[in-house]
Amino acid sequence: MSSTALKTAINLYVAELRPVQKRFTLKLTLLVLGGWLAVLVLVAIVLSYAQSSHQQQVTELNRQVTQQRAVVTELNQALQQRRGDPKIQQQLDLTRAEIERGQQLLGNLNQQQRQHQTSFAMLLSDLAEITPGQLWLQDIVMEQGDLTLRGYATKAAALPAWMADFSGQPTLRNRQFAVFELRTEDNAQGLAFTISSATATETDGAPVTPNDLLRLSGGGDQ
Repeated sequence: MSSTALKTAINLYVAELRPVQKRFTLKLTLLVLGGWLAVLVLVAIVLSYAQSSHQQQVTELNRQVTQQRAVVTELNQALQQRRGDPKIQQQLDLTRAEIERGQQLLGNLNQQQRQHQTSFAMLLSDLAEITPGQLWLQDIVMEQGDLTLRGYATKAAALPAWMADFSGQPTLRNRQFAVFELRTEDNAQGLAFTISSATATETDGAPVTPNDLLRLSGGGDQ
């Protein structure tokens, strides 16, 4: 029996929700509100999928534990018939130990899933609170504590301002962003960016700071 690492990813790049540099109107405001509703639906789908995958693991473990319990019953009967056969007793002890490990793994899976879903939901809430209208997140990926954010910015200066706000959000303030990419793509309505973080003990490269973002982005609006 083995446990797999939890990974949660969400793609928010819906064409009609791309940022466009224009003054807000009632129509645009309604479109933005509709966009956030679409995001909430996508979040629900992602969490539902993660829950489904987790449930498959739990179901398989439960099936294995049930089979092993049936083996224990058979071994107990054989042990009674053979009056304490040491080989049967050894197999019985091994099977009981395997059942105990399976039950512990089930408990760990359930605990990890609860913690992972809670932390990802908090991350989405923190990002929604600080993400400006000049910036659009395309992908949000969280795996084994690491976070990767990809998206587009209509203004280069929005990137350092956005990153500076990370310090005020619980799920972002303790992360060091050591991978940074900024590029111009054909037919894109802004600069494409990628930033990736790791915990302080795992980061090998120097952290990317808001000043780094400003320097790499050219120091001003595009």
